[in-house]
Amino acid sequence: MVPPFDIFKVERNGQLRWLEAVQDLEIAKARVKTIGTSSPGDYVIYSQVTGNKWAFSVKVGGAESPPVGSEAER
Repeated sequence: MVPPFDIFKVERNGQLRWLEAVQDLEIAKARVKTIGTSSPGDYVIYSQVTGNKWAFSVKVGGAESPPVGSEAER
């Protein structure tokens, strides 16, 4: 089975670059924190099951902003 949560990094030009797929949302959030410590920036987690998206911004030093939320919640 293909893991249902995709993690993307938002490039400077606004394009999304796929990084990896993981099994659940909590793992995806943890991976964004880990990846963000060495590559600060904006990230998107996408659920292949529901179509929901969550946006995160990781600052220098690994500080993470709260998720913007999913599009379905807006």
